[in-house]
Amino acid sequence: MFRTQYLDYQQLTDQLAQWAQAHPGFVRLSSIGKSAEGRDIPLLTIGQEPDRLRPAVWIDGNMHATEVCGSSVALAMAEDIIGIHLGKDEAGAKPLPAHMAEAIRGALFYVVPRISPDGAEAILKTGRYVRSSPVNDRTNKSHAYWEASDVDGDGLMGYMRQQDPNGELMELRGEDGVPLNPPVMVPRGPEDAGPFYKLYPEGHIVNFDGAQVPDPYFLSDNLYDLNRNFAHDWKPEHEQAGAGHYPGSAPRIKGGDGLCGPPPPHLYLAELAHLWRCGHPPTGRSGR
Repeated sequence: MFRTQYLDYQQLTDQLAQWAQAHPGFVRLSSIGKSAEGRDIPLLTIGQEPDRLRPAVWIDGNMHATEVCGSSVALAMAEDIIGIHLGKDEAGAKPLPAHMAEAIRGALFYVVPRISPDGAEAILKTGRYVRSSPVNDRTNKSHAYWEASDVDGDGLMGYMRQQDPNGELMELRGEDGVPLNPPVMVPRGPEDAGPFYKLYPEGHIVNFDGAQVPDPYFLSDNLYDLNRNFAHDWKPEHEQAGAGHYPGSAPRIKGGDGLCGPPPPHLYLAELAHLWRCGHPPTGRSGR
C-alpha cells in the first residue's frame, strides 16, 4: 500500500506490526518514545541477533511533517531488506550482487519511518501546514500571529490568497500564457508583471488589533523545526528559526529515551540515512 499512497499513522504502524509478526526471527518492533500527542514513535529493527554488537545502519524519515514520502522510502527500504533476509538478492526490483546481499544480511538496520507522527497526521488528515510538530509552546504569545483552523467547516485547513502588489507569489502560467486551473502559486520573478498574491493559512489572527494583518510565517503557530532542535550545532531562535527554547526542548517525546536519549543497545553506526525530501506523491504531481 505504501508504494501507491501515503499512509496515515494507523496504516503505518499496522504495516510495521505485520512485518514483525511475520518474521519474528529477524524483525523487531519497538518504540523510541511518545510524541507530544501521545503517539508511539516506532522503531523497526531488522537483522539476526539484534543484541549482538556489530556495525549498524540508521534510517529515518518524515522529520518534517510535509515530507511524508520519506516514510514511504523508509518502508520500501525496510521491505527490501526483509526480502534479502528471505533470500531475494535484489533491491528496488533490481538484482543485487551476492556479496552486497550477504553484507546486508550481516548488518543491523534501525528504521524509524516517521519521526514526526503528530505533524504528519495533521498534514494528511487536515491539509494544515506544520513544519515538524503542531505544538506551539512559546512563552510569549502576545504578538499577532496566524493560527490555522477549519474556518469553512469542510474538515480541511487549506490556504487563502489575497492579491497584493507586494505579494511574493504569482499564478503559474502555461505556454499559452493562461494561468493553470486549478491555480498553482509560484515565486514571482523580476520579469513578471503580476498580478501578485500573498498566501495565508486558512485560520484566524490571534491578538488581532483590527488593523495590521501579520505576514504569513511558516512557524506562526508551530514552534519547532525538529532537526534544528538537536544539541549538535544548536543556535538560538534569533539565529536559527525553529531551534526551540534550548537543545532537546521540543516536546515530541513524553517519556522514553527518545531521539535525544541513549541509542538502541549495541548501536555502532556504520551508515546514517535521513530521508527528508518531499519528492513526488503517488499521483505523479510535484509534492513540494
